[in-house]
Amino acid sequence: MRKLISFVFCCLIAIGYAQETVKTGDRLDIVLKDGTRHEASKITDISAEQIMFINKKGVFSVWKSNLDASSQAKFGWSDAVGNKIEEEKAKAEKAQQATQVVEELTIKANLNIIQVLPDGILARGSGYYGTPTEETQKIPAKYETKTETFTEIVPSLNGPTTVVRTRSYKVLTEPDKTITNTKIKPYPFEELFFVEMNTEGLVDEGSWAGLVWEAGTYSYTAVNNSRKTVRKYTAFPPENIRKLMNAAK
Repeated sequence: MRKLISFVFCCLIAIGYAQETVKTGDRLDIVLKDGTRHEASKITDISAEQIMFINKKGVFSVWKSNLDASSQAKFGWSDAVGNKIEEEKAKAEKAQQATQVVEELTIKANLNIIQVLPDGILARGSGYYGTPTEETQKIPAKYETKTETFTEIVPSLNGPTTVVRTRSYKVLTEPDKTITNTKIKPYPFEELFFVEMNTEGLVDEGSWAGLVWEAGTYSYTAVNNSRKTVRKYTAFPPENIRKLMNAAK
């Protein structure tokens, strides 16, 4: 989100909404709307909506919207700039939500073609939906215990005596490591189903991979002249998906 806000801020400067007269490294006195005054404060960072300062009292941050009018002007801030940023943030959130919905409704399919029909294919196959997630797992180091035998001469009343001893120690056989597993949500395809698509170049017993969406049911005449009804999918984005895709742009 910070990258988005920075991008928005750059855009606002480019179109004339914001013209800063100060920069990182400058030292100045700033006043807040409630009358609080920070003197001789050095600017350490400027983002779209906040400024980081340091002075003899320490490090602090200030929202540009909380500055008084004089200080706001130094940072090119105004109500119009604030409203524009809020609009862009709302658009970004809406686009992100639309993207998530599209991901949940879109099936990434790998299909085996059973029969090519004029308007699509009868198929079997597998697929997944949603956004793949990554899961990190830490594998501890492995050690092997080894034993060795040795002799030791120890004094005794009857003179030096040889004693056989053993000792155990661990040897590192495999260092600790971190692995990342990608988790997906398998889609529960039926045993046989129909996919509406452009069949150019497709053949019986071939294969196809791509995106499909649920589209109700499909009836066809089987080889024994009986009518069969199976689940239907489409490789053409339905209207609701197209709207969401446009919203996600």
